[in-house]
Amino acid sequence: MTTLSPAMEACPACGASPGSPLLCERCGELLEPRTPPTPFAVLGLEPAYVIDQAAVKKRLFALSRGLHPDFHATADEETRRLAGDNTAALNAAYQLVVDDSRRADWLVRALGGPREDEERTLQGAFLQEVLEWNEAIEEARAAGPGSPAHAALAALTEVLRGARA
Repeated sequence: MTTLSPAMEACPACGASPGSPLLCERCGELLEPRTPPTPFAVLGLEPAYVIDQAAVKKRLFALSRGLHPDFHATADEETRRLAGDNTAALNAAYQLVVDDSRRADWLVRALGGPREDEERTLQGAFLQEVLEWNEAIEEARAAGPGSPAHAALAALTEVLRGARA
């Protein structure tokens, strides 16, 4: 199973949980992740399709204050580079997370599904099976409770629940 939100390492400067793999919000230390973080991890959020846009924007602003290159203008060259890189990563993560289509596509891919632009054909046998299920549902609706079609629908429901488990 794909892990969408790997555990964050402790801040090397203060030992606290940083809140974002780019910045320790406790001590202000800029962090350089060993592996590219997910867009959700960058913002310190759990991966989900349903998000609170205002809360995501609030996270963007909170992290931007500590990451922005202007805040580190007098620091050494490496720190200024890291501030620029981390700010770019934060902005890219924000743009993805607040866009419904891009967020959905990212979540599907993270779970092993196809990209939005890939062909998503279903096997003919599966499509035929879905059509048969739809026919069974329509027959049961037309026949009403207590009919053989309604009993067949109850059996189909149990089969589908078992397949989903």
